[in-house]
Amino acid sequence: MKAFLRRFKKSVAAAGRWQRIEDAIRDCLLELGHEVVEQEWDDGPDDLRGAALRIHPHATRREKPDGSLFFKEMHLPGLFTVDSFGWGVEHSRMGSRPDLSAVDPDEARERVLALRDAFLASGLSRLPQPDPGSVENEPPNGDFILVPLQRPHDYVIENHSPIPLLGFLNAVADWAERRGRRVALKLHPSNLLLDPEIVEAARRRARPGGPVSLVAGNIHHLIDAAQGIFVINSSTGFESLLHGKPVATFGSCDYQWATFRADASDLDAAARYVEGYSDAQRREAFRFVAFYHWYHAYNVSDEFLADSKRRLKDYLAATVQGAAAGIGG
Repeated sequence: MKAFLRRFKKSVAAAGRWQRIEDAIRDCLLELGHEVVEQEWDDGPDDLRGAALRIHPHATRREKPDGSLFFKEMHLPGLFTVDSFGWGVEHSRMGSRPDLSAVDPDEARERVLALRDAFLASGLSRLPQPDPGSVENEPPNGDFILVPLQRPHDYVIENHSPIPLLGFLNAVADWAERRGRRVALKLHPSNLLLDPEIVEAARRRARPGGPVSLVAGNIHHLIDAAQGIFVINSSTGFESLLHGKPVATFGSCDYQWATFRADASDLDAAARYVEGYSDAQRREAFRFVAFYHWYHAYNVSDEFLADSKRRLKDYLAATVQGAAAGIGG
């Protein structure tokens, strides 16, 4: 079978990671006996050259109804999913709570905490972050709830959030002032350049001496210091599960199965979840993160690439015929 593989744009900071998953997909297809036609992101309209299998980056079937497979980097640097419907909550296997029965809880805890320690040491995230040792990296003192902000017009906000970002920001700030609860707002790395209305709102709500603060440190160190996390559906929520923190999600996402499904009209309920988070809940969250990382997604960093390619080849061998025919995997 001939496969068309559209490669992602190479101007982004994560270009090397995207190239690794693209090369892995291509190599697995070639090993399975398929022909692969490749095309760069900015090289005009799709030149399919008769390919029945159509593989697109950073897209879903909602956007590309003729697509066969879709791949995207998810939550952690170098961690990708591949699916016949899309990514995130639109992934064909994330519409319901996944079966974690194959994941040993003790092994999951050990492996996930090793990942956490590595990210705390490096400070690396999927998007650029301040160096862990920078002077701006000091988190607030005492208990606080971290509120990572997102891009107001991101795909996941526009399609999978019941509340706009500005409404979420103001709802949390109003609640914090009403209840005297300390929350720390963290701007998305692109807000300063692209979203002046979000920056202005965050600065306005973070009054000196008030319960709302605006922080700018490394996301892993902020998560580590936080009591819990309120987030719509940002990747920071998944990173927070990796840290063993309670997470309340206010929109739909693929990691929602390990969080409290919150409503902005009842932030007290989300706060009670954070305060009452148990060791058993943390243990299940570690199992979910381990499932996601080692069973569901494909990590293309050096340490995990060989195993990811083995699992990816098995997945493509089992699903490529159905995907080409437009049948969900």
